[in-house]
Amino acid sequence: MRVSPRRHVLVSLREAIGISQKEFAGAVQIGESTLQKIELGTYPLRPRIAEKIASYTGVDINYLTRNDFSEPLLSWRGRPYHKAHFEAAQGRTLLWNWDYEYQRSIATATLLNIYDCARCAFVDQPDTSTLFSQFVHRVFRLMDEIIEAAKPEKTKTRLRERVRDQAEHRQLTFKQSLLRTKGDIDELLASLEEQDQAMTKGAKPRRV
Repeated sequence: MRVSPRRHVLVSLREAIGISQKEFAGAVQIGESTLQKIELGTYPLRPRIAEKIASYTGVDINYLTRNDFSEPLLSWRGRPYHKAHFEAAQGRTLLWNWDYEYQRSIATATLLNIYDCARCAFVDQPDTSTLFSQFVHRVFRLMDEIIEAAKPEKTKTRLRERVRDQAEHRQLTFKQSLLRTKGDIDELLASLEEQDQAMTKGAKPRRV
């Protein structure tokens, strides 16, 4: 395996999973020379490439973009990364092929993370009501802009219809809304529990 100077945490990631530059570049659909340049620090890790790497390896995408060697390798769940995470990511690709259920769980986890960040910023904090109103306004405006830019046209139409249906059913009680969200959380927790059990069975015992 070719040894790269440590200019980017990608080197540490490749070493952790034991994969060559050639194989890694092919897996994430970039040129080997591009990967070499990123690892040498002469070419930026663009968001699209970072997304592909995170999907392929199960590593935290924010860890990749921060590129901080003082941090340990982190999984997409923010936990210490080891080869079992890579194997789990490969298993998901082979068995599920990034099917609807998996994509749904990723979307749910991401939205809940946004909620948690917003909660830390605005809940039980003095003098943040105006900031919270601005936050909510911009979130909905951004969602509208993204839907308007969606392609192909049938995707835009479907998203518009879903948003319109949601607006028409705002008479749902607050309790019903919370129960629906709770259902999403319960599904996600069950999925994470299954992954934990699978990784525990496949993990090698730690040396003492």
